[in-house]
Amino acid sequence: MDQYAIYLDPVQFRALRDQICRFLCRHPEWRRQSRRHLTLSSRLRLTLLALRHNLKQRLLAGLFGLHQSTVCRILAWMRSLLALVLAPEIPRPGDLAPLLAGLRAGSRRPVVLLVDGTLVPASQRARDLGDYSGKPSRMGKNLQIVSGVAGNLLYVGPALPGRTHDSRAFSMSGLAADLSHPRLLVHADRGYLGCGLIT
Repeated sequence: MDQYAIYLDPVQFRALRDQICRFLCRHPEWRRQSRRHLTLSSRLRLTLLALRHNLKQRLLAGLFGLHQSTVCRILAWMRSLLALVLAPEIPRPGDLAPLLAGLRAGSRRPVVLLVDGTLVPASQRARDLGDYSGKPSRMGKNLQIVSGVAGNLLYVGPALPGRTHDSRAFSMSGLAADLSHPRLLVHADRGYLGCGLIT
């Protein structure tokens, strides 16, 4: 499968697959929940395609030579498995707290952070026009993301309607109050003009 389809290069894909294999070795009850229609690599590819592109299950069934009901079971199993395997990697709102506490404690060195919004694809089942974003012309949810300069993910904001502008989403997420410190240098793109950030 092409890396541009699943947004992971081969090294990243193998690392994720190996992490899942280690989890399955430690938790044999998860291996018994899955029927062997595809290899673990193929099930992971199928799930990443579904998550990255919001593809319909019938289309995935045709691509992988399966029935739609089998694809549904594989997706449910893999999503639960990925949530458990990647739980330590997922940032929580409290992950910003140690950084902010260090600044308040008197650390003299400024800290540089990056803020940006992203549109995560969402299905159109509810027909909610608030989730339609005109710029990329698709349905989705707006997530505000805070990271360090090295790319370490520090915070993922709540899912807001897709048509929410980044500056409004920034103020709605409550990040404006958390990131207002004189030694905190927060950089963002021009969608955040007027938010008090470095644009």
